[in-house]
Amino acid sequence: MLRVGRLEATRGFTLFEVLVVLAIVSLVLVIAIPAFVRGNGTVELKSLARSLQSTLIGSRLHSIRNQVSTSVTIDVENRTIFSSADGKRVDLPHDISLVFDTAREELVNQSAGRIWFYPDGGSTGGQVELLRRDNVSRVSVDWLTGRVTISE
Repeated sequence: MLRVGRLEATRGFTLFEVLVVLAIVSLVLVIAIPAFVRGNGTVELKSLARSLQSTLIGSRLHSIRNQVSTSVTIDVENRTIFSSADGKRVDLPHDISLVFDTAREELVNQSAGRIWFYPDGGSTGGQVELLRRDNVSRVSVDWLTGRVTISE
């Protein structure tokens, strides 16, 4: 059937409606993007904690397998971690702060110390805190068992 003489209104959006939707989307993005960026900082901090945990576990396993003592040196001032087991050095980003607790006998100097792992699986123990803004990840080494854990 063909209709002549009457045009039906086409459905669509007015310019005003489109502008209102764009304003709302812009407002949501202004709020969401900074929260997303902060979230990525947390992800990177957790990733660094896992990397440190992996380095410590690798050093412990090297000690057990090869029946030798190995160490992981943590330099707070220079933000570096060095494993004697594989000679690998990790440089941490400048926005990451470190707090390192270890036995007094294991201090190398004012800003660095070591965690030793022994052939029996034990260690000298210690704890490293990785800090970024309000986020903290703690990597702990049990002195008796050499077990390496992360807490947040």
